[in-house]
Amino acid sequence: MSKTGISAKSAGRAADREAAFEGEVPELSEEDFRSARIRVGDTIVREARPRRGRPPRGDAPLVQQTLRLSPAVIAHFRATGPGWHARINQALLEAIKHR
Repeated sequence: MSKTGISAKSAGRAADREAAFEGEVPELSEEDFRSARIRVGDTIVREARPRRGRPPRGDAPLVQQTLRLSPAVIAHFRATGPGWHARINQALLEAIKHR
């Protein structure tokens, strides 16, 4: 640390922050204002509000259902990687179309 109590590393970070503001500052959106932390001096008046809960469901939300399937079916779809539940749903929808 230097005599001023500021390390070279933190002084570099401060310079980086200042350099980031030399360009044009983007406009803030309504969402930016809604989710902002409001301060008066050093006192936080309102904490930032994160989005809570799940996103809105689509026009046709899925229904949770327990279903017993053959181990071979599960092994086949699991081997295809993440999203295998959705691929089982897609395969069942295709079977309905071909019926």
